[in-house]
Amino acid sequence: MPSFDWKTFFRQHPIFSSLADGEIERLLDPAVSQERDVPKGETIVREGDLGASLFVIGTGATNIRVSGPGGTQIPLVTLQGGEFFGEMALLQHMPRAATVTAAEQTLLREIQGEPFLQILQRHPDTEFRMLLVLSERLRRVGQHVVALAHKDVDKKLQAFDAKLDAALKQFDTRLEADLKTANASLVASQTVFEQTSKRADEVISSAERRQANQSRVFAAIGTAASVLVGIAGFFGISAYKDIQEISQLSQTTKEQAASVTQMVDRVKTDVATIQSNAEKINAQADSIDDINKVLSTTIRVVLNGEFGRMVKGDSTDATRIFEVVTQFGTDDAKQQIFSQIARGVLSGTERTGFRRFIKRTIDSQDAIAPDDRIILYSYLLAAMVLDRQLGDYELEFPNFTKFVQYHRGEHLTDRLKSSFDPDWFKTYIDNMNPAASSDADKTALKQKIDAIVSEVAGA
Repeated sequence: MPSFDWKTFFRQHPIFSSLADGEIERLLDPAVSQERDVPKGETIVREGDLGASLFVIGTGATNIRVSGPGGTQIPLVTLQGGEFFGEMALLQHMPRAATVTAAEQTLLREIQGEPFLQILQRHPDTEFRMLLVLSERLRRVGQHVVALAHKDVDKKLQAFDAKLDAALKQFDTRLEADLKTANASLVASQTVFEQTSKRADEVISSAERRQANQSRVFAAIGTAASVLVGIAGFFGISAYKDIQEISQLSQTTKEQAASVTQMVDRVKTDVATIQSNAEKINAQADSIDDINKVLSTTIRVVLNGEFGRMVKGDSTDATRIFEVVTQFGTDDAKQQIFSQIARGVLSGTERTGFRRFIKRTIDSQDAIAPDDRIILYSYLLAAMVLDRQLGDYELEFPNFTKFVQYHRGEHLTDRLKSSFDPDWFKTYIDNMNPAASSDADKTALKQKIDAIVSEVAGA
């Protein structure tokens, strides 16, 4: 017995749902497609291999990676249940463009290329839907590449220069981890420096004392040798061998004294190097402290109402601020900016400005995560309901549905619960003027709010 109801799956799939039952049954014919149960970590396709099949994920998830410089593997995207891969090699008749591995236990349907291409020829709408998915995926990959390119702190600051004015250039709360690391390194380096300096001073003092003692010994030996020569002349040549041994001892002492001098010089050089490095670390810590002060000031400015004033003033900087806070801000900062959006949508005097801001941000090409776009979409639809512009709502809801279908998951439902409370809007609807809205009208409006949450949850 099949372990998964593929027929129902394809009937409800946003791409394949337009196919007739006969076409779906043909698609599920064992000669056309096969079910594959892939354990976590197993490679499904490898970059550069030849292939002419399409994979559809029933359950589970897969990681997509491409080769980078030096044989490194660069992660691009994680695909979830309902998504597909392998279409590029199939449509372009080229080797696989990436390596795909199972991120967890994954159930796949591998569809042979030629029968699938025939279906696309008979159903251009299916091909068009697939192209829409590919377009959105390229957008997600592009956002991911941008995020990788800005992983380094200096590159992040350069990216901010192009997006924010002087007051927001260094807004990056992720530096907090770097600050902690730098401070820890500074403390450790200072401790090592102090211990090394103390030990170096002891070594230098000991070496200098030894050098002085050996110099005195060498002088004494030289004097003794002279005296011995005179004694030898007095007592005869029989003491000559002893004098030779004393002379050799004197030469050895000279060499040891020179070696100690070199060791002292090396220790002094090492101490100077350690001191120089400590000074550099101190300078870097001071610079990071300055950056942290600027970031703290900027966060206070944005979260103390400046964002709301920008939205009301119809400033495009509001979209840039939203992008930075949601992409690089702390969880508290994200929650506060969504709270300001909620208050704006629930305000009869400010709602129009916030609707323009939300629509502009959703349609922007900025690197805003899909989850954040969906939350913004939810606020946009809720604003339309509160304004009782149900025609706009009906036009926008299918776009919202299509976008959610490719990103739906438990994590998204949790994000929406924390940032979008339907009870806010239902309470607003309950308080509408009875002369303008009957109980039946209010019930219909609240059902529109429930539809937003249900769509995200997949209910």
